[in-house]
Amino acid sequence: MDTTVSCNAIIEKLGPSGVLSTKKYSNCSLSITRSSNRDICIKVIHGSTASIYRVMTLKVMGKFIPAGKATIELDSDQGKRRFLISNASEEQLKDVLKLLLVKYNNQTPVKNKHLIIRGEVDEISPLRPKELEKVNLRLAAANKKELTPRKNTTPVRKLQQRRQVARKLGQLAAKPQLSMPAITVDKTPLNEIQKQIIAAARVGDSIFFTGAAGTGKSYVLKELIKSLPTDTTAITASTGCAAAPLQGQTLHAFAGIGVGQRTLENCIALVKSKKSLTRSWKKVRTIIIDEISMITADFFDLLEGVARGVRGNEKPFGGIQLIVAGDFLQLPPVSKGFGDDAERAKFCFQADSWNESINKVFELKEVFRQANDVEFCKMLNVIRTGCMPKWVVERIKGTKANHSDLPDLIVPTKLMTHNNQVDSLNKSELEKLQTDEKVYFAEDSAADSKILAVLNKMLPNAIQELRLKVGSQVMLTKNLAVSSGLVNGSRGVVEEFTGIWAEGQRERFGVKIADRLMCRCQYPLKLAWAMTKRQGMSLDLAQVSLSSAFEHGQAYVALSRCRSLKGLKVLDFNPLTITAHPDALAFHQSL
Repeated sequence: MDTTVSCNAIIEKLGPSGVLSTKKYSNCSLSITRSSNRDICIKVIHGSTASIYRVMTLKVMGKFIPAGKATIELDSDQGKRRFLISNASEEQLKDVLKLLLVKYNNQTPVKNKHLIIRGEVDEISPLRPKELEKVNLRLAAANKKELTPRKNTTPVRKLQQRRQVARKLGQLAAKPQLSMPAITVDKTPLNEIQKQIIAAARVGDSIFFTGAAGTGKSYVLKELIKSLPTDTTAITASTGCAAAPLQGQTLHAFAGIGVGQRTLENCIALVKSKKSLTRSWKKVRTIIIDEISMITADFFDLLEGVARGVRGNEKPFGGIQLIVAGDFLQLPPVSKGFGDDAERAKFCFQADSWNESINKVFELKEVFRQANDVEFCKMLNVIRTGCMPKWVVERIKGTKANHSDLPDLIVPTKLMTHNNQVDSLNKSELEKLQTDEKVYFAEDSAADSKILAVLNKMLPNAIQELRLKVGSQVMLTKNLAVSSGLVNGSRGVVEEFTGIWAEGQRERFGVKIADRLMCRCQYPLKLAWAMTKRQGMSLDLAQVSLSSAFEHGQAYVALSRCRSLKGLKVLDFNPLTITAHPDALAFHQSL
């Protein structure tokens, strides 16, 4: 657990009339320490200057921790202070605030309030189980405590009272009980390679990490994002669908140079002509790019030149740290033109600036998606490299007998190549059900039709108009309770409309549009009679047609969506469709 957070901080001196004075610190470190007489202290270091504030009373506001922001108010030996923290990594900020709150609530009352802390302070000890237990008992007691009754003297309070009566009579749905969650220090463990990736990123190395489908590339990215400053990190991906789970934006949208058809000089001039783009390029210290396999070498080189030109820095990418993830043995970049006249696009690793821009390369080898099916995992590793030994062909053909013993209500998802095919099949199957339809409209942070169109395109897992009936085949689109099996890709059937979500409690999805985070709140469900073959998706039950696969890695992407061989049924199969791009294969073998 971190005891120090790197951030920007504004420290306000407060008085009876408001803010008396303000100090601003960029790139400072804030840590939790103890004084010589065991009092909790906050130590702020900026350059060679250190300031220490003894915590006598404490109030923490952490609503915007995911954005790297928080506010701390306290009475100290130097008077009342307010700390406005920004540009902090989510993970460090969470750890430091958790440590501060638990230690403060476990310390004995300050005896000498007028004692001024001078000189050195001691490091603080890690959180102990007894300290956590004591704080969690207080939280549990606070959750059970009934609020003091108030006089119903205003229209709002009278309305609240009428609603309470209606809920007791069953005329309104019960209001969800909000409570303070227990404080824990448990985190999902990372394997050794995942730890090395995050450690390299935190010290500023430009890295590329790859791995087969289901090795946790997206999970590592999400954990890595939490450890980086929010204001100076650009989270991007090659496609909108890949950017949405990271609450990022497309690489093309961040760059502001379109699809890269202009010359380098014109692209630099275009960025410099727009103040917001220039500011973004000069402010950013780290660019994260997910699904890098879809980015061409030409666009990567163009982007590198734009970074140097706009920032006025001749280092690779203008001194920006790159964190790049993807699997070149999955879908390759889109080629220009059609048919025999198509101009084959080069992979990113074939770019002139690739070797100079990437310092370290990592490969994730532990598969999580198919971890419970060793044979299927071995099959996919062989298929990924374009090999089709006889035993693999026999196993794939043998899947035709699967799904014969499924429950009557469960229907396997059909993986298709086009969205219009998926929408048509799901709509026709929904119309066949002779039950009442319920429509759940998403709650969006914007009402502009253009923004809504972008949200619909970039958030396929959060449907704007979710139409359901009893008997609908559905799939979860977000992890809700991993230990209970409620994970992204879990399949089910709608039995009634009083399920795991209380009325009004929806999941939050977000994506960056024009440098603003746009949010959509919706139930994380979608119809699952049919779906497209998307990278990053996991399914329990799937039917796949491979006869029409035409691109290198396309068959592998489709097959690797399923968690087990038992849950997969290949409808038609041609071994010649199992191929790997020779350039990508050579690069993979060189790692």
